Amino acid sequence: MTCEFYAVRYDLPRLMDTTTSLLERIAEQTGIQGHPHFANLTEMIEFFRGPYQQLDFIPALNSALGEDLPDLASDGARAALVEMLKKRQIPLPAKPTLPRLLDKLSSVYLEPQCSRPTWIINTPECLSPLAKSFIHPEAPKEQAVAARAELFIHGREIVNCYEEENDPLKQRQKFIEQQKYAQGSENGDRVDDEAMKLDEDYLRAMEWGLPPTGGWGCGIDRLVMLFTGKERIGDVLTFGNLRAVTRGAEKRKESMIDLQPGYKTGTEGGDHA
Repeated sequence: MTCEFYAVRYDLPRLMDTTTSLLERIAEQTGIQGHPHFANLTEMIEFFRGPYQQLDFIPALNSALGEDLPDLASDGARAALVEMLKKRQIPLPAKPTLPRLLDKLSSVYLEPQCSRPTWIINTPECLSPLAKSFIHPEAPKEQAVAARAELFIHGREIVNCYEEENDPLKQRQKFIEQQKYAQGSENGDRVDDEAMKLDEDYLRAMEWGLPPTGGWGCGIDRLVMLFTGKERIGDVLTFGNLRAVTRGAEKRKESMIDLQPGYKTGTEGGDHA
């Protein structure tokens, strides 16, 4: 379950400040005694008090790797990333597209650094096709990055926010690029059917005009896990997991059958008495 909002005139700094204020208030109002990560409520409140540290995706990853990422807009970027992972004996993702390879590197080198609340900012453009983008002012090779920030705490993503792309021509090009990224090999085989496709209805609506807009999303289940100290998502779901729900339904059905004298199931070849 997620909570999302879109707000006109909300840029990235404002979205990040809103997030910090929200988590501070939650910690102050709903802090739970006996939390496994905090000795007391005061410690919890201090933990969530901003400002939060930031990791700039490309410079931070270059530093962790000990070498620079390739030009991510080049034709050989995917192959170069594959070699980077193989050299470090990191298992390749099941669908080794350019976005998935970058996400894998982030999960290995950046996300584990996010024990305390940490924003990972300026993610590569290919990871955020609906966000505004710009050339990173400091990263080598003039890499295109997205106006996006993801908040990680204890190594888990909690919040995702970004400035919406509102130029229909740029958005069309980003959709086209996504289809190129869906090709997971040099011979052009398509391996990622989940890659964002060109959405003409969305583009047509954008042509009517979209003001500068900020988008924000938070995983409520992960948020509850964070503030209750639970490690399994099943521990915070209202109805447990799907298997528990279906198992409960099967047991109720069996109980109803037992209460009806003479009832035979279809597998037993009988009918209602």
